[in-house]
Amino acid sequence: MGIWIGIDGGGTKTKYLAVSEHGIRLGSYITGGTYYHIDGIDVVCARLREGVWAVKQDYEVLGICFGMPGFGESGTADQDAVEKIRSTLAPYPLYVVNDVVAGWAGSLALSPGVNIVAGTGSIAYGRNQEGVCARCGGWMEFFSDEGSGYWLGRKTLELFSKQSDGRLPKSKLYELLKAHLKLRDDTELNDLVRGVYAPSREKTASLQRILFEAAKAGDASAKELYQEAGGELAMITSAVLKKLQFQNVPTVSYSGGVFETGDLILTPFSRALGSSVKLMKPVLEPVEGALLLAVHAFAPQELPKIQNALCRGQ
Repeated sequence: MGIWIGIDGGGTKTKYLAVSEHGIRLGSYITGGTYYHIDGIDVVCARLREGVWAVKQDYEVLGICFGMPGFGESGTADQDAVEKIRSTLAPYPLYVVNDVVAGWAGSLALSPGVNIVAGTGSIAYGRNQEGVCARCGGWMEFFSDEGSGYWLGRKTLELFSKQSDGRLPKSKLYELLKAHLKLRDDTELNDLVRGVYAPSREKTASLQRILFEAAKAGDASAKELYQEAGGELAMITSAVLKKLQFQNVPTVSYSGGVFETGDLILTPFSRALGSSVKLMKPVLEPVEGALLLAVHAFAPQELPKIQNALCRGQ
């Protein structure tokens, strides 16, 4: 029996899914991040090999789609990285796309519309009825990634510093973060950030969980950060909508860990987008979207069968 494999890469974690040629789910797996600019291509290849070998078992691999973080942004460096990945996963057929394309394919089940990803980073991608594609965001984290987990993590540290030195009144966020970081003196934060958080997008993004706890506890300053993030994500999404010029009311969906905060992010995001779009809950996960793209790339005649099976939740 043959299988299809979808891989949803990310800066923090990477998901793998294997589905039979009849659309039956056979296995899933999770490894660490696969962003080669941070992790290095050798680590990425090792993680991909681990994940693929874990889900493929003894089946024939019909095709793999890897939603690769940052793909399409670094010219020849991307080409070299993909060649090493192909060599690692040989002889299996491999199709590589940016991870936002897998997010779009999953959340909209390959239908026209726009998907916004807010995970460790942030980026939007869409296709219209004519098949025209566009994207926005996805610049490097040093100056972009607005609305993402990494961006929120940095903003959390900024808010803590302002509350610590008196620029803003102390709130629940201040208490939670100080306890989480085990700070005896607030100035210890500088060395902690230099040694632990500044070198790691993943660890910085993890601070968003403290922000989430503060917001759930009613912290107004934490809620305001989510409102700002929702506005930034709407701005990225709106740029793609403008480029694609949908004839009818466009559909927008979403993926990524930041959206796991629910209404904290969805309410300001929806409000900033306005009523001229249809905001839709994701149909499938990005890893399922990657799998659909693998089928579409290597056996498009099988796509309706696999698509229907996944959407039915088999």
